Amino acid sequence: MSIEVGTATTWQRRVEEDMTADRWGNKGVFVLATPHLVGLLEGTCVRAIHDQLDRGWSSVGVHIDLRHLKATPVGDTLTLSAEVTEVDGRRVIFKVKAEDSGGLAGEGTHERVLIDLARFLQRVGTTR
Repeated sequence: MSIEVGTATTWQRRVEEDMTADRWGNKGVFVLATPHLVGLLEGTCVRAIHDQLDRGWSSVGVHIDLRHLKATPVGDTLTLSAEVTEVDGRRVIFKVKAEDSGGLAGEGTHERVLIDLARFLQRVGTTR
């Protein structure tokens, strides 16, 4: 398995009502929720390295440092991107970014650790 620095991906996602701060308990705030943005960016990192993982391997997020810079309303489209900036053994660091029709909506870094999926699930007691 060889994850290379510079590996990157970009994809787009429309902001839906179930992605808003209102749905996370902040009633009446119908813009993209920060926890949902975190999940989208984490998923972008997964997409970026998926094809470089050996069979039976996956990754888990262990750290995110994100600045959510502006509100993105329902109906707007996010462009999400992730680029591998560092690989240290099983540790992979990404630069992440989210842009909407008004510009930069969020940016930061995300760290993932590569795992042998069967061994990981056995260790945590999940046998799916």
